[in-house]
Parts: sequence; C-alpha cells; structure tokens
Amino acid sequence: MIATYPCKKVELIIEKTALPTLKQILKTLDVSGHTVVPVQSGRGHQGLRKGSKVVPVLESIMVIIVLPADKAESLLEQCKLLLEHQIGIVCTSDVDVLRREQF
Repeated sequence: MIATYPCKKVELIIEKTALPTLKQILKTLDVSGHTVVPVQSGRGHQGLRKGSKVVPVLESIMVIIVLPADKAESLLEQCKLLLEHQIGIVCTSDVDVLRREQF
C-alpha cells in the first residue's frame, strides 16, 4: 500500500476582492500554496449570484488550500475574521496526500 499523510483541506468561496487579504493571511501563516478557481454562478441564502466583469465586487472565487493539520486552526481563525467583513463560506475536510514535503 502506498503511504499517505493526513492533512486538512480548506475551501473558501469569497468575493474576488477579498483575495489579496487572504493571500496575506496565507503568507503570514507560512502556508505553502493555494489554488484559485473562478465561480460562474451559485445560489445561497442571499439568492442567485452570477459573476460580473463590469462590477468585480460581484465576482466570486473558490480558493482551495491543503495544509498540515497543525496550521488549519490558525487559518480558520483568520478566515472567520475575514468573513466578518466579506460574503463567503468556508468548508474543511480531512484529506490524505502523497507528498507531505509539498505542504
């Protein structure tokens, strides 16, 4: 059996304008990487949202972060503070990775 290593995956859906703040949080916490995926549309408790190239504040993105479990709590604390001033959601899950040195 191939050896894998436990990590946490944090997925955020936030407005694109919040990305610079999130990147600074990741840098401060020494998180090694993230992936940004554009969101075309979605529905939540505020109703239907579609991205807009004219009004970038309406553009949403998904940010996927895989990190060691010992850094996840600090990241989630910072995400909670970020979302006090932004629209967004945060989901976490346990994942296993093949190359722990990447994280």
